[in-house]
Amino acid sequence: PMPGRPGHALVSMGNYFFRTDALVDALVEDAAIPDSHHDFGRDIIPRMVEAGRKVYIYDFATNRIPGEPEEARPYWRDVGTIDSYFLANMELRSPLPTLNLYNRKWRIRSAMRDYPPARFVRHEGYPPADSVDSLVCEGSIVQSAELREVLVGYDCFIRAGAKVQWSVLLSGCSVGAGARLRSVVLDKNCTIDPHTMIGFDAEADAERFPFRTPSGLVVLPKGTHVPAEGPIELAYDVAELLAKDPVTGPILREFEGRIRVGDQHRHSNHSAGPRYRTRGSLSRSLSG
Repeated sequence: PMPGRPGHALVSMGNYFFRTDALVDALVEDAAIPDSHHDFGRDIIPRMVEAGRKVYIYDFATNRIPGEPEEARPYWRDVGTIDSYFLANMELRSPLPTLNLYNRKWRIRSAMRDYPPARFVRHEGYPPADSVDSLVCEGSIVQSAELREVLVGYDCFIRAGAKVQWSVLLSGCSVGAGARLRSVVLDKNCTIDPHTMIGFDAEADAERFPFRTPSGLVVLPKGTHVPAEGPIELAYDVAELLAKDPVTGPILREFEGRIRVGDQHRHSNHSAGPRYRTRGSLSRSLSG
């Protein structure tokens, strides 16, 4: 906290603007100091201030956005943990999001994907698709499935009878028919088999899934395949990276024998999203 203001603290947002020559000089100077951490906020900028360089700060608390009410508070979140990243996504899909994606006077220019609009379709024998307080990105298909407080990335397929709650699905994911997911973060290109259950039995999840956050979120690495029962399967390229990481490596060793590694024919970059199949004429593959 700040001296005299116990409820407030100044936080670096990590956005730095330099003149090229000033940045090069500062980095070269820092590289020559053996005990430096080589960190902007810890070493480089404080040293520039001490040297009398022209260093300025911008007070983001005074920021005003065109098109927003005068009393609106500036939006900023620290997403340094998976739980905080998850909650920031949940804010985006809330009925009145703190960060307004629909302000035409201050557009948020995210990547534009060359995909068709999201579709909500009814599968024979099932009720219509149902989505409440959720965001579904382009190219995704929700097929007689139920979404409750979910963010679905682009190029995803949620199949008939599936129910997904309080979860984030990144691009290229497939959720099988009748699956039940709650409090799950799916990295890109994950596949969930039909009738799989995640997020309803904490003890079972702890036994089956190696990566869980302090709040109880189940986190599936990129390209993970989850069968209805038995060991989950990590994509071979991601498994190799996780095994070498000083944080995730020990966790994987604890789960030795309880997880599998996929063959090299299934790379984590392969999307599991909806695809067309040609059988004499063009038809959609909507079953499964």
